[in-house]
Amino acid sequence: MVRQGMGMRIVAGIIDGILQFVILFVPVMALVLVFGNGYVGRLISTTVAVALVGAYTSLEYFRAQTPGKMMFKMIVTNQDGSVASKDQLLKRWLFKFSPSIVALIAAIAAVQQIGYLGNALSLLILISALMCARASRLALHDEWFGTAVYGPGTEPVGFPVGPTTPPTPTA
Repeated sequence: MVRQGMGMRIVAGIIDGILQFVILFVPVMALVLVFGNGYVGRLISTTVAVALVGAYTSLEYFRAQTPGKMMFKMIVTNQDGSVASKDQLLKRWLFKFSPSIVALIAAIAAVQQIGYLGNALSLLILISALMCARASRLALHDEWFGTAVYGPGTEPVGFPVGPTTPPTPTA
């Protein structure tokens, strides 16, 4: 197992995004059609959406993997590759889930401006995630919570610069 860089983490994230869209679209649209787009409709649809997203992403706390990570046999661990503690996984999950929590608070309070904080948190999470393109392969939130994402593969060792076997003398 090796630390996973940005490429495979993005692929897993795209898969998670598609799966969440599929899971959310029908129930949320049905609720909007039934309850409308007023306060009650937004409150109910946002609450259901946050609950569904929370249930989906909480797998990263309970199993240290989202379904996207599971597909590629990736797992959230300590930075040294050992099993991450539940405390680390909870803090990491809460950070990544924070925009949804803020969206729910904005829906309950019916104050659209609170939603802007959720947008800012989403941008922070994106910037944090893009940091895994560095040589350490750690997202900023991995550094903050002492985690890393490991998966199958081998470490690149570079290219040989000379012959791999000694030359045979010619007589």
